[in-house]
Amino acid sequence: MFGIVNSNERYSAFHKTSFSACHIDQANMSGAKLEGIDLSDCEFGGLIVEPEDLRGCIISARHASSFVGLLGLILK
Repeated sequence: MFGIVNSNERYSAFHKTSFSACHIDQANMSGAKLEGIDLSDCEFGGLIVEPEDLRGCIISARHASSFVGLLGLILK
């Protein structure tokens, strides 16, 4: 499994990038537009992003609850 750990990817431009089966832990991707990026089979230990960075990003249902708080929503 590929990993992005303690990484600073701020304002990175991801074009034709695959994060297939990737472990993401304490990665700062603030300002990196993740539109069209598929993170659905990644494992997360910590991801630092702004809500607008996630627009159009593909995640799995099991990750949805982790991202809800970032959007200011309350999951009940």
